[in-house]
Formats: sequence, structure tokens, C-alpha cells
Amino acid sequence: MLKVFHKARWIFFDVGYTLFDETPAWQGLFQTVSAELKRRGRDVPAEAIWRTYDDICATFAPFQWRGLCERLAASPAEAIELEKLSGSGWSHDGEVVYPGAIDTVRSLHGRYRLGVIANQHEGTVRRLAERNLGEYFDLVIGSAEAGVRKPDPAIFQMALAKAGCRADEAVMVGDRIDNDIRPANVIGMQTIHVRQGGSGRQWPRSAEETATVTVDTIGEVANLFGSRR
Repeated sequence: MLKVFHKARWIFFDVGYTLFDETPAWQGLFQTVSAELKRRGRDVPAEAIWRTYDDICATFAPFQWRGLCERLAASPAEAIELEKLSGSGWSHDGEVVYPGAIDTVRSLHGRYRLGVIANQHEGTVRRLAERNLGEYFDLVIGSAEAGVRKPDPAIFQMALAKAGCRADEAVMVGDRIDNDIRPANVIGMQTIHVRQGGSGRQWPRSAEETATVTVDTIGEVANLFGSRR
């Protein structure tokens, strides 16, 4: 166990691009957007949309989907119309569990209390269960049900209050520096940046954005912790 995590009682995880690889879901949505733009007379291949999205993520756009639509649109009105496509174009069936994710939470579940803090549509608990992850989490805070979204510190404070855990006894694991690492650092949690997905390309610009530990895959996280329960 890293000495820096010796006080940890709870470990909280993000979902998208931390436990779930959302790449197939985004690919489907980008195909939908490409088809809509073609219908409007502009040929923008899904591959080009993906490159734009990667840039949006890496450059810390606060609302990535909205930022992408604004970048692609010919007008503010069109951006609003494109943004609405997420309702019909996104498929949760395209969210697949990362290799090593189940082994990681299974290993940690016997040693620590585990939770989720995630910006997700309704049904986070169900989707975790459907992917054989649900049984390992003691607490799930999804933004749709909580009524507050990351990076608002309130969602982290809500999770800590429900867990009965002080900030310095908790670790946040996520792919986004802006949504996961910085707000958790600011309230006193320790943090692990998992460099998966587009936001995994973010690099810290200040001490507040610098994770306690950075890893390349979710499968590396369990080895950072020792035995405790």
C-alpha cells in the first residue's frame, strides 16, 4: 500500500471512462451526429467528430458534449438541436466494462468500503448490476438522482455525508481532472487519475489539479492499497 493512502476508509469511483469504456456508445452517437449534419448539407465523417471530441476533452471543455455540438454547429440554434441528439443517439448498451475493472473492485471490496460518484443518466445502480459490478459498491451517488453534478463539490460532500466518512479518509478515482480530481482535492480527499478515454489526456495545470497518484489503467488501482476493513 502507498503510504499516502494509509488513512483511507472509503474509495469512490467515477463510472464513464473509469469503470466503463464508453467508446462504443460515443461512436454510435457520433454516427448519428454525422448523419444529421449530412442531412443539413455538410459532410462531417464520424472520425472527424471523434478527433474534435478528443480535443474538447484534452482542453478542459467543462461540458464536453455541449462544447462538441457548439464546435460542429453552423449557428447557436443548430448547436442546441445537435445537443438534443444525445437522447436518441446514446446507447447504454455501448458501455462496456474495462478489462481489470471487476477484478479491481472485487479485490478492494474485501478491504475497503466502496462507492460511486458519477455524472450519469438515471439508472446507475441498475447498469452497474447488469455489468456484474453492483454487488461491490456500498454507496452509489449518480447525478440524475442526486440533483447535482460534478464538479460541484456538493455531490462529493453528499457522498461523504452518506458514507459517514471524513474527506481525508476517502480517495476519488476518475478519468477527468476537471470533474474528478480537482474538486476532490479541493475538499481534502486524495485522488487517483486514471488516464483512460479522451479526458485521460488531460494534464494538470496547477497543484489543485494534480492527483495524488496517476495510473494508466483501472487495473492498476487495487495494487495501490493494502489490507483494511
